[in-house]
Amino acid sequence: MGTGKPNPGAELKARNWQAYDYYLQCEVDQTHLLPRDGTVLQNNALIRMVVSSVDQQQQNSLMAMMMMGGR
Repeated sequence: MGTGKPNPGAELKARNWQAYDYYLQCEVDQTHLLPRDGTVLQNNALIRMVVSSVDQQQQNSLMAMMMMGGR
């Protein structure tokens, strides 16, 4: 969980934002018209792993809070 304070070291660089934006576009591109070369496939796989890991951590945190009675 974030502290609400800026953390430049944890912020995405412009190139990474571009890769993440393209990943999101590929996720909704049901026609597969967007080009997907080896670099795009590798980036998308890495981004998907990070997103899945964050989702799992959030689920675990929520479950722990529920088990503690929402404290």
